[in-house]
Amino acid sequence: SLKDLKSLAIAGWQGSGKTMSTAYIIASSVLAHGAQVYVVDPHKNHAEGLYALIKPLESTGHVHVINPFDTPTLIRNLEATLDRRLAGKEPSEPSILLVIDELASLAKMDCFDVLVGFLERCTEETRKANITFIGGSLKWTARHFKGRADIRGCMNSMLIHKTKPSQADLLLEDAHDKNLVKQIQRPGEAILSTDFSAAVLISMPFCARKDMETGAAMVKEAHGAAKLPRLDVETERAAAVCHDEAVEPE
Repeated sequence: SLKDLKSLAIAGWQGSGKTMSTAYIIASSVLAHGAQVYVVDPHKNHAEGLYALIKPLESTGHVHVINPFDTPTLIRNLEATLDRRLAGKEPSEPSILLVIDELASLAKMDCFDVLVGFLERCTEETRKANITFIGGSLKWTARHFKGRADIRGCMNSMLIHKTKPSQADLLLEDAHDKNLVKQIQRPGEAILSTDFSAAVLISMPFCARKDMETGAAMVKEAHGAAKLPRLDVETERAAAVCHDEAVEPE
């Protein structure tokens, strides 16, 4: 379940199925749980990016794509929601899913340390509050995250597609789990490793734009059109603490 995942790192080469896996989890979370999903995609305008694939889900009202420059405001709002839910001032339903694609790109933002602090809370506290984080990146070496190797420790779950052995070694501690990566043969196959069960080789469904359109129609039928809480976005203020290069492709 989303609660069990807490915080999920998705790794893999381009073409390994990383984007499709992320889209599938988003669509499944909305359809199965009526989740509220906030997506930060620095490469939003890329034809093969995450946003291009999940765009049909926006019409459900359950999925909201955030400008990377507004990430600080989004984190502040989610921190406040987490505090209210833990204090019993707000119900822990529906599920909230924060997805950041190309996570390493956001490491160039001055607010990155604030984000890492929130990720630590995701691993330690958010299960009770029903808030889950998913972060995708091609590379997980510390130098791609402002030297902060501790970001890997913030993730209690890993979904690792075909990647360099050195990258898999960074995310997996057990020798048996690392050996499983060698069994990945096709796009969509991945190793799912969590802190509550043994690592397994899985095959994620192949998701296309048409599947997202079908999923959106199913969500509307099952849950109706939702309206996500309006973020108190102050773009000018948020942009003041970020750099333009944060949204440039690596």
